[in-house]
Amino acid sequence: MIVSVRKQGATDMKRTLCCLLLMTCSMSWAELEITSGAPEQVVYHDKTTKVRVGNIVKMWTMTDFPEAREDGFGDFLSIKTYDAFDCKKRFHALVQAFFYADKLATGNVIRSLKIKYAELDWLPIKPETVAEEELQIACEN
Repeated sequence: MIVSVRKQGATDMKRTLCCLLLMTCSMSWAELEITSGAPEQVVYHDKTTKVRVGNIVKMWTMTDFPEAREDGFGDFLSIKTYDAFDCKKRFHALVQAFFYADKLATGNVIRSLKIKYAELDWLPIKPETVAEEELQIACEN
């Protein structure tokens, strides 16, 4: 993106900076799609991050909460996770997670974790859950 700079007044400069900021923010979230929306949480996924190796697909997801949650390390409003899905066995495992102070995975990172592949806790996916919706999205061609 090329931006030409000319002599501007303070109001014009603020307007230009706001537009650039909005464009940058919208570009970084352009690939997120809503997986499931409910009063207690809104879950998003990013199909462009899917990586498939055999029956295993990894993909980034994000969950927003309407009110702050606390889990012994501080309050957070959103979680961005890198999830693994076994498309054949219908299992799910958390690979990596970032807990954010604000919605849409913004603000300070309150906590992060990364789990080694050999130590993943594979859980069966229950029918009619958000995890099942994520599995279907991750495993589709």
